[in-house]
Amino acid sequence: MLRKDALSALVCLALAVPCSAEAGSITYAAYVGVVGGDLGPGTGNLFGNGASGNGSNCTTAGPSSPQAFFPGTGVSTPEGGIGPCHYFGGEIYNTGNTPQSATGNVASTFNGSSYSGSAQASAGSPLPNSAQNPAGAFELYAAAQSTFTGNNGSVVFDEAGADATITDTAFLATCAISAMPGNCGANEHINPHFIWDMTLNAESNGFADGDWVIKLQMQMTPDNQGPRSALQVYFSGGTSKPTFNCYDLEACPAFTLGPGSLSGSNVSLNYVPFDEGITLNAQGTNSFTEEAGFQVYTSGHGSVDPGAALTGVTWTDGNGNPVTGITLTTSLGTYTDSGYTAFDSAAPEPGSWLLSAMGLFGIAGLGRLRARRSMASV
Repeated sequence: MLRKDALSALVCLALAVPCSAEAGSITYAAYVGVVGGDLGPGTGNLFGNGASGNGSNCTTAGPSSPQAFFPGTGVSTPEGGIGPCHYFGGEIYNTGNTPQSATGNVASTFNGSSYSGSAQASAGSPLPNSAQNPAGAFELYAAAQSTFTGNNGSVVFDEAGADATITDTAFLATCAISAMPGNCGANEHINPHFIWDMTLNAESNGFADGDWVIKLQMQMTPDNQGPRSALQVYFSGGTSKPTFNCYDLEACPAFTLGPGSLSGSNVSLNYVPFDEGITLNAQGTNSFTEEAGFQVYTSGHGSVDPGAALTGVTWTDGNGNPVTGITLTTSLGTYTDSGYTAFDSAAPEPGSWLLSAMGLFGIAGLGRLRARRSMASV
């Protein structure tokens, strides 16, 4: 019969192939909003859900519910509805278990003024600037452009914004428990360092009347730690440089700041969330949910075009010392000390590996049977 250690090896081979996550473990969302006008009649191209609302509360505005991951920022839309309040534009919100995208454009003229705006968001799709951003489990892209001419009164809207988010409930940290110094251990608290490769370009044409915002945030559940910003940039008119908050001090200088502008290509952002970490159990594992979101917004004369991919995850202990030997498995691939590896869609399914192992077992058993028959005939 087949030797016990050989059988064990074949079974391990069959079972060691990573299984893809169950359907529904990852959710993608893409939101865009563009709105222009000043409560008066005009002509323009309407898109999105501009016909919604009841026509009331047209001078009161607030962010849409899809933007809840980014508190206090984003496109403000009239509570009575964009169309019923005689504004031009609309909103699109797409969400599901496959990569999502959304694109919206509006051009309008009203009372001697004009506005054109556009917004684009994608979550999980290959980044438009993928040549500068290697693929990762989380790929987020958001862009917005805004141009306004005329008198900007208190009831004038000239806004464009985009949000992209990804939520993955299938994060699993696995520790290769070892007595070697620096390796992870059972019941150990460890902190993730999320490495984002980013390309950011933003500018305001006409500094006095251009505004824009860029935000990258993450949130871990079920501990409800977040959302916490990895990067946030604000610019509001004037000739000054943007207010730039980057939570990786080493990466901040890699971005170039100018009057009303920000740029940076192939910048690696090593983000350590505040007070965010996990505790491994006695078997050296921990499962959790991670959410990441990217948002841009612009009004007046502004253009924002950023993208980001989560390309690596490293770990430290409570004292900030590096910890190795951890594999972080997501719905789409794995992060190890060597970087990110996507699941190979061409690889055999676990069932195929098991059938292959059974086939090898049958061949080995057949060879053994033939050998016995040969000996019996001697």
